[in-house]
Amino acid sequence: ARSESQGPQARRGGAVGSLAEKRVPWAEGLAEGALSPIIEERGGLAVYRLDGRLPATHRPVSQPSVRREIAATLLREADALPGAKALAAQVRARLSRNPEDPELAALVASRAVRRHVTQPFDKDGPEAIPGVGLAPEAFQAAFAAAAGAVAGPFQVRQHYVVFRVLVAKAADPAAWVAARADYSARWREAKRGTVVDRWLSQVLEGQPMWVDGEALRALTRAQLLAEPGSVSPPPR
Repeated sequence: ARSESQGPQARRGGAVGSLAEKRVPWAEGLAEGALSPIIEERGGLAVYRLDGRLPATHRPVSQPSVRREIAATLLREADALPGAKALAAQVRARLSRNPEDPELAALVASRAVRRHVTQPFDKDGPEAIPGVGLAPEAFQAAFAAAAGAVAGPFQVRQHYVVFRVLVAKAADPAAWVAARADYSARWREAKRGTVVDRWLSQVLEGQPMWVDGEALRALTRAQLLAEPGSVSPPPR
C-alpha cells in the first residue's frame, strides 16, 4: 500500500510497503487501486492506496525470527517498548550523574532491570558483549567511549541496553608479546608432569612390570633416602 501523509514523507509522495491484514481493517472489501479513509496515526493523518493483495504466508513458530516478531508484537500491545525506552533514558541520566546514586539502585530494584558487570572483551572478537549477546551498535560504541563514559540506550533484540565503561585499555603489542610468553611458560610448567607421565606410559606400554621384593627389603634406610639414580637396581 502507498501512504499519503502529512508527515515527513509527504514531500516524497508517501511510502510503499506491505501491511498485515489484521493491521489494516479498513482494507476489507476495498477494491485494488482504491483509497482508504483518512486515518489518524502517530505521525499525523494518512491515506493509503491499495495496490494489491499478496497471498498469505505461513511460517513455523520454531523459527527464531517468528518468535522475535511475536515477542515484539506482545510488547507493543502492552506498550512496553516505549516504557522500557523511557526507563533506559532515566537509568542513563542517573548513571551519568552518579553511578553510586541510591535513587539509581532503587530504580533498578523496583523495575525489571538487569544489572550486569561484563567480563573483559576485546575489539578483535565478534561484535558481541558478554552477558548481552550480539550487539554491533553497542559494541562499537563501547570501544569509541573513554573510561567512565555512559552510552545508550541501544536496542538489542527486545531490550534496551545502557552501559558505563569501567576500564578501557589501548592495545599494546609489546605487552601482548610478553603476556603470551609468560602464559606459554606457565602452561608448559603446568603440563610438564602430564607430558612426562604420557611419555613413560608410551615407553613402558607392553613391557612387564616387576618389583624385586627381596632386593627392596634388603635396602638400608640410607639407600632409601638417597637421590634417585644413585642406587643401582639388582640384575634381573
